[in-house]
Amino acid sequence: MPKKYYKRPEEKKHINITEKTYNNLINGLKNDTLSDYQKKKIKEILNVKYCECVEDIGKQKYDTKYNPYAVCNTSMYTNRGLDIPEAANYSCREKYRWFREPRK
Repeated sequence: MPKKYYKRPEEKKHINITEKTYNNLINGLKNDTLSDYQKKKIKEILNVKYCECVEDIGKQKYDTKYNPYAVCNTSMYTNRGLDIPEAANYSCREKYRWFREPRK
């Protein structure tokens, strides 16, 4: 049987998850009822969504006078009742190749 090769985490942009599972993870994170694996998973999902938001607002999709980091912090964390992780905006460029490289 041939080996299966998986993409490294930095190459992922979209994480496939159902809306029901996503909502359960968000509620579990608020209530602190998740396992360590589930916490790690939902934090990674939120970070990917945050970085996509910053990329979309900051680079090309929207012309806004507001700071894209502040807008995305509000939409991804504050509106969900979650604490904003330290240095969330710096993690995008360090973790994800798709954030560093310009779009073609």
